[in-house]
Amino acid sequence: EVERSQYARIDDPDNGKPGLFTIKDSIYVRYHDNDGDDTNDEANYALMPSHYVTTDSENPYTLATKLTKNSFERDGYIFLGWATSAENAAEGTIAYVDEATISGLEASKTPYELYAVWRVENTKFIVGAVNNANPSLNKVFKGYETDEKKVRSIQRSATAPNLDEIDETIISTADSDYEIYAWFNDETETVYWYTQSKKPLMNSPAGAFAGLAYVTSIDISTADTGAAESMESMFSGDKLLTSVNYGDNFVTDQVKNMASMFNSTGFTELDLTSWNVENVTTTSGMFYEMQSLATINLSNWNTKSLKNIYRMFYNDKILSTESLNASVRNWNVENLEEAGGAFENLKSITILDLSNWHTTEKLTSMDYMFRSNNLLEVVDISNFNTSNVARVYSLTQFLLALRTIYVGEVEPFKNATGQGWSFNGTTNIVG
Repeated sequence: EVERSQYARIDDPDNGKPGLFTIKDSIYVRYHDNDGDDTNDEANYALMPSHYVTTDSENPYTLATKLTKNSFERDGYIFLGWATSAENAAEGTIAYVDEATISGLEASKTPYELYAVWRVENTKFIVGAVNNANPSLNKVFKGYETDEKKVRSIQRSATAPNLDEIDETIISTADSDYEIYAWFNDETETVYWYTQSKKPLMNSPAGAFAGLAYVTSIDISTADTGAAESMESMFSGDKLLTSVNYGDNFVTDQVKNMASMFNSTGFTELDLTSWNVENVTTTSGMFYEMQSLATINLSNWNTKSLKNIYRMFYNDKILSTESLNASVRNWNVENLEEAGGAFENLKSITILDLSNWHTTEKLTSMDYMFRSNNLLEVVDISNFNTSNVARVYSLTQFLLALRTIYVGEVEPFKNATGQGWSFNGTTNIVG
């Protein structure tokens, strides 16, 4: 039996005698938020006020009432209306829209149950910089810069802007449920962005923030990258960038391409251990010329799909031996094909332990892989399969401190070309 205290009452305005009505003369409506929670506890019902309407007991079907305005929220979803059963709600069958007027319900002690119907929200950023697209996020951000003004920060605004006071640019797609606004603050040289959506989709972030030479911090918290397949050059060329607020919705599960993602950025340390890279096939130039990068942590990476690491860490001059080895030592490289220049010109590395890298016959190129590491003394590639490696040009050239290179094969690089240059300038090797 329904407790009267659970519901607000809307009286029949034509009757004028609300005190004469009892439970049996009333219609009760109970709203379910229908958020996928399997429990039907009272707290779930109490999230939004329910109501009952008084009826004329002699003619109970003639009265009508307006449903209470929905106040339920569900992250990432848009409310569509009410269904009369949980099954109908799951199928998207709507009986009443929000604040609909309903009539013809029979008075009963049993509540009339309504279930919220939702659909996945669709608010999307325009593309980052794919195929020179116009518009693109990159063109919008760069468009704010002049000879006098530079973009030094990109921040998410927690409050909606007054559109009468800003010169806004819409950076959401035309089919989005909510608009995403961007605007530039001349005084702080900051780009702000705002959307009513709690989970705007950034499906094409490749190149979005590239080439912003003065930007130091970027906030993309709340942006959902779960559908993104490429993050190529996402921050490339941002020489002063040291901080990115990714937020909880930054997901890399579907990403295949991370080439040049942090190329030439200003980070001093990176901890990307939480990233899921199991589908990534290329990290070519991902950390290329990060000359301020001292420590990196990629230790939990599942690299089973990785094919191309060409110049991945090229010219990271102060990257520490300890963090690099801890990051890459146990990588799964069974699908690796291209490793040219991957560890080239690392001026602080003394040991490179790749003893757990079990490459296969798929590996074909190792040109410049360890070249010009002035302090490198020991390299261990003892589990490399080099049977199909055709290119080892300058593989170990200019390794002035190299004393030992461990190989596991009797005749390594037997099909390779360019061996004549491989040890040029490497004069201290003893075994």
